[in-house]
Amino acid sequence: EHVEKILKGSSAFLRKKAALATIRLLKKEPDLIEHLADRIVALLKDRSHGVVIAGVQAMLDILELDPGYKEEFSKSVPSLVRLLRNFISMSYSPEHDVSGITDPFNQVKIMTLLRVLGKDDSDASEHMNDVLAQVATNTETSKNAGNAILYECVQTIMGTESDSSLRVLAIN
Repeated sequence: EHVEKILKGSSAFLRKKAALATIRLLKKEPDLIEHLADRIVALLKDRSHGVVIAGVQAMLDILELDPGYKEEFSKSVPSLVRLLRNFISMSYSPEHDVSGITDPFNQVKIMTLLRVLGKDDSDASEHMNDVLAQVATNTETSKNAGNAILYECVQTIMGTESDSSLRVLAIN
């Protein structure tokens, strides 16, 4: 109850901490998933990068604990695609930048979640095809952060119902 209240609070730092606490709480009390799932999905719309990455991780953990939430979380694919597209096109943001790449940690986590949601789901996979192609072709590979993103992108393309041209791009 207190955690849920803090998740809605005004401090980004506290929202992130509450999201992390939620992850630990759900691992100990999986029955609470039903009560907190909507609140966790709402974290994807947060302006704070830390809150978003904690929300994505919470969704991944919930799917591991209870795969039955996949259908519900699949409704978030358009939001996740939009987030990923924003990270790719985002202008220089020094506080979330690693070697000139905007928030590679968030990009990798989002693609991991997209892979889980796109597995055996052609609608979700189709929704993410364009952004995955963008990531695969526009990521700077001379840096480790870029290689991590590209690796996750290839994993996501191969782990979802991607179209054949995208698979060829991933293989190359």
